[in-house]
Amino acid sequence: MNRQRLKRLLQKKGVVLMYHRIAEPPTDPWGLCVSAARFEEQLQVLCKRYKVISVAELLDQHARGRLLNRTVCLTFDDGYLDNYLYAKPLLEKYGCPASFFLPTHFIGLRQAFWWDELEYIFLRAEQLPAVFSLAIHQQPFHVELGGEAILTAELRQKLETWSAYNKPTTRRCELYYEIWKLIRPLPHGQIVEAISRIKEWAGIKVPLEENELPMTEQQMRELQAQPLFEIGLHTVTHPELSAHPAGIQQEEMTRSMQYFKDKLGAPVGTLAYPYGRYNNDTLAIVKKLGLSAAFTTFDEPVTKRSDPYQLGRFQVQNWNGAEFDAHLCRWAPTWFNW
Repeated sequence: MNRQRLKRLLQKKGVVLMYHRIAEPPTDPWGLCVSAARFEEQLQVLCKRYKVISVAELLDQHARGRLLNRTVCLTFDDGYLDNYLYAKPLLEKYGCPASFFLPTHFIGLRQAFWWDELEYIFLRAEQLPAVFSLAIHQQPFHVELGGEAILTAELRQKLETWSAYNKPTTRRCELYYEIWKLIRPLPHGQIVEAISRIKEWAGIKVPLEENELPMTEQQMRELQAQPLFEIGLHTVTHPELSAHPAGIQQEEMTRSMQYFKDKLGAPVGTLAYPYGRYNNDTLAIVKKLGLSAAFTTFDEPVTKRSDPYQLGRFQVQNWNGAEFDAHLCRWAPTWFNW
């Protein structure tokens, strides 16, 4: 064994896991969904082989330079209702703490998140117009869907198995990805306008699936009242922070901080960057506002040298217990499991 390998194995490190949804939708291009059954398998692995700690405890260990191996934190982004319905009872059953990062604009809205509406239109709709011809944020699109206007069994299978991390396999996938990529950095109002125009083109009404809605204010309060759980910032409208001026970034953070102070009666001191995107302005604002930590989507463990405003997280997918355990061993290898 070489010296670098030995050094990595002996280094104390913690792992922060990133979840989004506890659900089984027909399409999941970003791999953000874990079924309730698989989530329970994963919790069983964690309880048997690891120590699940809160974000607050991890930050305390980090501040004291006393990180412990085989420690894991659980975090959930976006505040989906399914977090409350399915993750909460399972976390309570196994006594596992978790942090929930919520974008405040969406709390209590009876409307799907814009990215889920876009996904439904292009990847799930039974029928679409044969030609997509619109200008989105001054970018003209003219795409002939041809036979893909109708959702055949063969097309459905392709859409349900496609990953957005791979090359698009259909015109629908390609159009979905290009539009998602184009509108993601826009101000929220422009995103809403673009989605509205796309829905008008499609001529369909995106159904309200309860599990895809955001949780309510009352459900958020119940999470906060449970000692196992912590609430964290995820801005107001979930913007790609690095695409916006410093003033907009600061407003997104300060308004969400004020919301939680008003609604929960206590300050919230941790942040998860939407999409994991940020820049030097973002870091300066986070420090200026006195937040204790901020989490990225970089897949790296937390060590004593980690910047508290750039803490890594590992995205969990719909793995069974054995697959999940194998990933944990790779994410933070130690002498114990080498």
